[in-house]
Amino acid sequence: MKEIMLDIETMDTLPTAAIMQIGACYFDRESGKIGKTFFANIDLNSCIEKGLTVNGDTIYWWLSQSDSARESMLKKPRGKVENVLKRFRKFANGATTIWCHASYDFPIVTNAMVACGIDPMNFLIVRDIRTISDLSGMRVRDFKRDGVHHTALDDCSFQVKYIRYAIDKIFNGELTAK
Repeated sequence: MKEIMLDIETMDTLPTAAIMQIGACYFDRESGKIGKTFFANIDLNSCIEKGLTVNGDTIYWWLSQSDSARESMLKKPRGKVENVLKRFRKFANGATTIWCHASYDFPIVTNAMVACGIDPMNFLIVRDIRTISDLSGMRVRDFKRDGVHHTALDDCSFQVKYIRYAIDKIFNGELTAK
């Protein structure tokens, strides 16, 4: 498997956002099978020390999310942002494609890597899950969600499920949401 699904949870919506959690999984585009995974919580203070940002509206938004989602970000260990991003960079080494919300997740991860002195990943391998979903005409809300919404690794699994469907729908036009 050479393709990765990436998801992050943050404390701002700007590209400068502090990252609280990062999840990723290798997956097979044809079967939807998930392989090796990466999951880490990040210490908020280490993000702030690197100049990453926190926004009050985002904090209020998090306060309205499920207890399970909020608790997942508070679990220890919470690594320093530079250490977690170095580990993620190593995990993603060799990936041919990184799927994510390309206008959100990837710019935030890239900015955080630069702030930490880590060489960012090549933007040419990024693919957008919103675009493929839109092109297929599918609605994400039609899919049964497993796991905890707004927990990075659970969101990755869900995103693999629906982009797998979107790809099939674009090329075969036959599948229905499950």
